[in-house]
Amino acid sequence: MLLSMTGYGRSEYTADTFQLVVEIKAYNHRFCEVKARLPREFSLLEHRLIDYVQEECKRGSIEVSVVKVALAEEALSGFRANAELALQWYDALRKIADRLKFDKKSITFRDILACPNVIEPALPHEMDLEVSWSNILPAVDAALEELQEMRRVEGKKLSGDLFQRGERIGERLGLIKRMAPQVTKSAFEKMMKRAQELLAQSGQAGVTLAEERLAQEMAIYAERADITEEVVRAESHLAQWSEFMRQKGEEPLGRKLEFLLQEIHREVNTIGSKAGSSEISQHGVEMKSVLEQMREQVQNVL
Repeated sequence: MLLSMTGYGRSEYTADTFQLVVEIKAYNHRFCEVKARLPREFSLLEHRLIDYVQEECKRGSIEVSVVKVALAEEALSGFRANAELALQWYDALRKIADRLKFDKKSITFRDILACPNVIEPALPHEMDLEVSWSNILPAVDAALEELQEMRRVEGKKLSGDLFQRGERIGERLGLIKRMAPQVTKSAFEKMMKRAQELLAQSGQAGVTLAEERLAQEMAIYAERADITEEVVRAESHLAQWSEFMRQKGEEPLGRKLEFLLQEIHREVNTIGSKAGSSEISQHGVEMKSVLEQMREQVQNVL
């Protein structure tokens, strides 16, 4: 079955002291690109979350948002000191004192400790990544399932529309296939008639043309105008298309469908240029219009 590339999923996970709200949005994209926004205490899980979502979503531009809402006081596991940041603040304070002509010795240890983020409360479970992951994962899974369900619903609509348009292409190809022998015959007869006129004119002008050789050349020309091979290849691609439309499972098919549309379009172009028939050309124009509509729809397929 086809899956749409776009979708939305939302879920919540509630623990004793906090609640996690996960939102996942999916948009059209040629590849799979995931962006994640997490609370600071979960920031070390960002790459793990991105890999997990990529594996599930396969394709599309995916935005993941994780918001944490405190429900009660959480126990802190002490404080942490950022020595590197303290040194940077000390250097900055010395430069300011030097520029303002203040005594650098007036900078005290207390001044450095008062600078932002030098001493911070440690965040709950910040070092226990597995606990944090076990908190996030249920909410992410639930949001992904809601996203996938929306993709299935949209994919079903796309599948019906694309299957119907494929049937229209098949009907046109069937008409062209029935016309093809007559078109080739007409091309041969037209060229033979013109050749006979040339033979008559050459005789009057005293020029001798080999009728047998001329007939052979006309037959070769008519064979080159034959569109049977192109019609057969287009029908083969269309049969594959219909098979994909009926396929079970959730395998990504978007790129395969894009390829088949390109190949069908190529064959339709060749048919129109070789046939030399206004009626077949009209069928070709109508098929290319439908193929363009199908191409736009396939951009939404996973």
